[in-house]
Amino acid sequence: MGSALKQINIKDLRTLKLLLPPLAEQKRIVAKIEELLPKVEEYGKAQDALNKLNEELPERLKKSILQEAIEGRLVPQDPNDEPASVLLAKHQSLRTKPPLRFLRVGSGLDFPMSLIL
Repeated sequence: MGSALKQINIKDLRTLKLLLPPLAEQKRIVAKIEELLPKVEEYGKAQDALNKLNEELPERLKKSILQEAIEGRLVPQDPNDEPASVLLAKHQSLRTKPPLRFLRVGSGLDFPMSLIL
């Protein structure tokens, strides 16, 4: 068995001396890591929440704008405008009228029959 690098073998690794900081410095490093770890976890949770909000924002914004439009708060309202019920009644009356019939004249000109009769 060997290592990933051809120049270093297991025998070389066993004889390798690693320089470590003094024990007091190692303890100070561990204490600092333990002190900061809860903040790192807190920041991680905050980042997750931010990512979730950024992911949901387009759909929530779309729904919010639609709701504002439905409630008439998207643009200033003109008091002279007809109420929606009147517009709806007009729309429904247009749907119940028979469709226009067209008469083709000459080179492709179409005229509504109601204008001709």
